[in-house]
Amino acid sequence: MRYVLFVCTHNAGRSQMAQAFFERHAPEDLRAESAGSSPAESVWPEVVEAMHEIGIGLASPVSSRTGMSTILPASRSRSSGVSVTTSRGA
Repeated sequence: MRYVLFVCTHNAGRSQMAQAFFERHAPEDLRAESAGSSPAESVWPEVVEAMHEIGIGLASPVSSRTGMSTILPASRSRSSGVSVTTSRGA
């Protein structure tokens, strides 16, 4: 099993959407998770609504927290682990 971790600041928009699209289109041997460095209390309602409009339900509209100390060991301990960070600006 291979894993992809999508990370953004609040885990309330971009990373949740990325995980949902990935899970819809990825091969069965790939799994995805999403997390944020400073998570919101829940996924933004606009994100849940937009994804619903295109037929993708967000299974768990709750944000989760992560940090670099969590990401790096997790990606090393899993076979072919990849972390993808999303950000605005830059």
